[in-house]
Amino acid sequence: MNAIKPDSTGTYNLLISFKGNDTFKKAKKNIVFKDVDIRAKLITKDSVNYISATLINTATNTPITGESLNIQVQRLFKPLKIGNEFNYTNENGAIFIPIDNGIPGMDGNIAIEVVLNESDDFGTVKAIVNAPIGVPIVDESTFNERTMWSPRNKTPLFLLIFPNLLIFGIWGLIIYLITNLFKISKSKI
Repeated sequence: MNAIKPDSTGTYNLLISFKGNDTFKKAKKNIVFKDVDIRAKLITKDSVNYISATLINTATNTPITGESLNIQVQRLFKPLKIGNEFNYTNENGAIFIPIDNGIPGMDGNIAIEVVLNESDDFGTVKAIVNAPIGVPIVDESTFNERTMWSPRNKTPLFLLIFPNLLIFGIWGLIIYLITNLFKISKSKI
């Protein structure tokens, strides 16, 4: 099995080339990166929740100092940032960031991401910690109720009854008038 292996300094060197064809010209790209690990965990101290993360170079098993880590909560469109804009690792390669109370999450669980963004040496690295410290989301959906924006089978009753009464009343009046016209036309003969 062909596996990517680092050199003696723990650096991965990848050379990707394409010889070209009728549609595309030839291309070549060299990618150099090092393997890194983010070890993140949730800590509660004095009833305040903190996220603790350590950035470790896996080749030498040493902490990496001076790199900026972003702490954020996973969301559907854009993550919710927590802490300062720049959270640099200390001499132990660690950061310690408090987490605000009141962050909503499904069943009270929030997924906290610790991200090393676009580092020249390491690229983008992400660690996810599932934390049961969020506020449970209350489902306020009116999908199963009879509302104006519900599906067809959940139409409000007054919208079913009132227009149908009007329609039947008008057609009943028209039929009544037509039958009276026939009675009048037959009585004159």
